[in-house]
Amino acid sequence: MLEDPKALEYEENIVWTEDVEGFDYVRQSVAQSAPSEAVDPRTVAPGVWGEITERAWGAPLDEV
Repeated sequence: MLEDPKALEYEENIVWTEDVEGFDYVRQSVAQSAPSEAVDPRTVAPGVWGEITERAWGAPLDEV
């Protein structure tokens, strides 16, 4: 999916229908179109494209 900033400019918040902390990835789509690549739910914010992280691809995270 092309990252078009105009597609997100009207977003005010993200509403999750369930707790996403336990997920390694979520799929990102715009206006119910076909899903894109997996993105880390912790990188999703209003007006910001989610990021593909090592966590989204199943890699372990380093403990802080």
